[in-house]
Amino acid sequence: MEILLRLIDDEVTNFIAPLVFALMSLIELPPHVGQKLIEAQVQIGIGVLRGNGIRAKYDRLLFDETNSEINLVGLEMEIPINEFCDPEVIFDDYWKNPKLWSDPCVANLRVESAKIFSISNLNKSNGTKFSLFAKNVSFDTQNFNLPQANLMKKLLEIDEAILKANLKVNFVYDFPSDKSDISLGLDIQDFGKISLGGSLENLIFIESTEHFKADLIRTDFYFHNGKVLQIVENFIGLQNNENINLSEEVDKIFHGTDPETKKYYPELSQNLANFKTFLRDKKSILCYRRTSHPISSRLLQELVYSPILYLATFCEFTILSPQVSFDSEFDIILPSKIDG
Repeated sequence: MEILLRLIDDEVTNFIAPLVFALMSLIELPPHVGQKLIEAQVQIGIGVLRGNGIRAKYDRLLFDETNSEINLVGLEMEIPINEFCDPEVIFDDYWKNPKLWSDPCVANLRVESAKIFSISNLNKSNGTKFSLFAKNVSFDTQNFNLPQANLMKKLLEIDEAILKANLKVNFVYDFPSDKSDISLGLDIQDFGKISLGGSLENLIFIESTEHFKADLIRTDFYFHNGKVLQIVENFIGLQNNENINLSEEVDKIFHGTDPETKKYYPELSQNLANFKTFLRDKKSILCYRRTSHPISSRLLQELVYSPILYLATFCEFTILSPQVSFDSEFDIILPSKIDG
């Protein structure tokens, strides 16, 4: 995991952030001025990446002024991975592949399409909206060849050199109702698909104590397993030097649930049983909440030490192997009986 985290460079973040701020101002600017601003920010971002040793290019930049959306098509980056790559290991292929002549120790990252939508204008939109949809993201792991990197690839069961994924992030804030909606979707080919989201109302932040409180009015958590749960079992078993079963481990964590807790959360026992079945069968599960629940910084501190309270707070109900689908931009479509 350390290998993957160290690959997330600040320069990539610095490439995306200016685009978001520029998009927020598009609604206030004439179309041709807004496009020039976005084009300049993209060129600056690409220049920053290149200046830090990352080869970067893209096919084209498309604009939709009506929806305050841009689409960066065919973004490609060659990320140096010298910490995880030994050029001597791939020396035999070095002369066969001209792409390796300049630097064999790179990882290719390609994003077929990155749509970014953002608008912030209280007078015209009554709030703030932001979404990012990265479609067909591919990451080449072939040149990760040092022992630590090879071990990680073996643990993660990365059989193919290319990892493929889709990513969706949404945030909407409605000013009149003081309501915030946030959602995240991630689909990694062969590993699994996850979608989570929630809605908060009446968020109050107390600056003097740095505490907050709000009403949690909706949660959705969907997970479809590919092979990630088996990988987690293998990884924990390797650390403990024994075979483990996730379902049995969860049973140990939630053993001896306080009867008072079950009184306030009547579906808790069934939810626990469903989660254990999910971890045993390794298929899919949906957990959701539709009844308002108070949440605060104090409660979050308690959740760290109480997994059972964490489950009770965010999962009012659970469904095993639910019939869900996703639209063309990876937004989850839940069973009709949940949202009517």
